[in-house]
Amino acid sequence: MSAPDVTESVPSPGRSNNLRGAVWILLVAAISTGMIYCVRGAAQTLPTTEIAFLRGVFGVVIILPFIARVGLAGFKSKQIHLQLARGVNASIILSLGFYTIAHLPLAQLTSISFSRPLFVLILAALFLGERLQWFRSIATIIGFVGILIIVRPGTDMDPVALLAMLTAALIALNIVFVKKLTRTDRTETMIFYSTLLQAIVLAIPASLVWVTPSWEAMAYLLGVAVSGMGMQFCSVRAYRIAEASGVAPFDYSRLLFSAALGYFVYSEVPDTWTWVGAAIVIASTLYVVRREAKIARDDPV
Repeated sequence: MSAPDVTESVPSPGRSNNLRGAVWILLVAAISTGMIYCVRGAAQTLPTTEIAFLRGVFGVVIILPFIARVGLAGFKSKQIHLQLARGVNASIILSLGFYTIAHLPLAQLTSISFSRPLFVLILAALFLGERLQWFRSIATIIGFVGILIIVRPGTDMDPVALLAMLTAALIALNIVFVKKLTRTDRTETMIFYSTLLQAIVLAIPASLVWVTPSWEAMAYLLGVAVSGMGMQFCSVRAYRIAEASGVAPFDYSRLLFSAALGYFVYSEVPDTWTWVGAAIVIASTLYVVRREAKIARDDPV
């Protein structure tokens, strides 16, 4: 009797890495829902710029013990210019992101943020050398049609929705920074510089609108910092081991988490067009995932 053919049962290294990266992205989605809850809680009494600043301060305090564990090597970066660019970019993301969390329905906000993987596909091709094949291009175009349905440009469009879309584009750029930095720098180093620069860049804007936090607000702020750090750690792990364009579609699980939070906690019911647009975006990325899986099976090398 000849030995059984086990070729199909053994995943290629690329497929295995992308699956492991997808698990980390799913953790990011779950943790991000907790952060949204904490941001909304803090925003009841504090300006969102101040929340973003304190998130950076708390983040530095939380990451320092991890830096101390690895010693001076934790402060050394071989791409300090990218660390600085990522830190400034992250500061803008926090300010805009927290503002949109406080002012948009969660399902709409999350659906708009789904444009992030579409931006990742483009930026990964431009800056990381990842192939933007024809089916990825088509899926990206269809996905942006879905985003337009969600945003609904015109007289009824909420201007904050445009800020949410800008935030998604900046997050995609941040993912590209992460992918390039993971080639040379430690995870702890990346998180340290990011949070430190957030605190520095946002210090002056926060001081202009400062409100002394209550103890309840401080609890929410701590939750924002801890969840933010957890998201960074999981995100860095994901993009260290997997292709940025390979794991990005799994980020769409955030819609389930955020819709549930919005409905059960804030009594938010998404309108029909939000679901239609989200369905189009999700379908376009699921198509990419299916095509990637077929290519991996046909050409495991």
